[in-house]
Amino acid sequence: MIRRDKEWNDSAISYEKFEKKWGYYKKVANLLLQPLDIESDAKVLDLACGTGALTFEIAVLNESLILTS
Repeated sequence: MIRRDKEWNDSAISYEKFEKKWGYYKKVANLLLQPLDIESDAKVLDLACGTGALTFEIAVLNESLILTS
């Protein structure tokens, strides 16, 4: 079995630096959420959460959040 820990860790570090500098994923998440008008009591299922940026913004709006990756 080939271990990819270093590649995953390096990728996560690069992602974190990029996001801290540009805030790209947060901006995109907010653009995606604007037309949805999610109510605070709505049930939301986020499949394949990816970076978690969209999930985080949904959680700010909504307490009933189910997520899986």
